[in-house]
Amino acid sequence: MVAHPTGGHGRGESGKSAVEADRIILEIETRLHRLIESSRREAGAAASAQSSVLAAAAEACAARRRLYALFGRRLFCDPSWDILLELFVSTLEGRKVTVSTACMAACAPTTTALRHIAYLVQEGLVVRRPHPADARSTYLELTGPAVAKLTQYFS
Repeated sequence: MVAHPTGGHGRGESGKSAVEADRIILEIETRLHRLIESSRREAGAAASAQSSVLAAAAEACAARRRLYALFGRRLFCDPSWDILLELFVSTLEGRKVTVSTACMAACAPTTTALRHIAYLVQEGLVVRRPHPADARSTYLELTGPAVAKLTQYFS
């Protein structure tokens, strides 16, 4: 008698069940590999879409800076839009933005930028989060609806 790797001997009843078990295991492995590949393709497509959205938003930020360099800040100043752009790009890049960084991105006096931040918070587009290590500092984050709207805008 020849011993089989599944523990059965010959082609008796236990041999048939071992062959059936091997067939089922092979089918499960095949389906699992298909699922993994499908998941990888979907993740790649999502990453590619996010990458193109990030590229478009980053280009909008760069275009704003070029516009300011050519014409000055006063002519095309829009602090709310500049803050939203900075927060959106930072969100996609996984960076946190402090209030002071957002004020610098606004290309406006600090008091004006703070007024715009307060308005963005009031409109439900931005939330304030305390800095975990520095009580003097606060982070700003886009809300889910704001991210969705900006993603739609840059898609």
